Amino acid sequence: MNCAWEYKSVAFEIDPTFEASVDRRALEQKLNALGHEGWELVSLLAASDSDGETSGLLAVLKREA
Repeated sequence: MNCAWEYKSVAFEIDPTFEASVDRRALEQKLNALGHEGWELVSLLAASDSDGETSGLLAVLKREA
């Protein structure tokens, strides 16, 4: 079996006014839309700014090429 994958990364910003909260509804809507396009979430990572504060999330997705 020879399967090739393609990968995609999507950044989600965190609203600093709400102490590192992410808009969960927007996150779910975006991930669901990508899922309908065949993308599968592989990993969700916290992204940091230059001060080491969490500034967002980075979603890594894959699908068959």
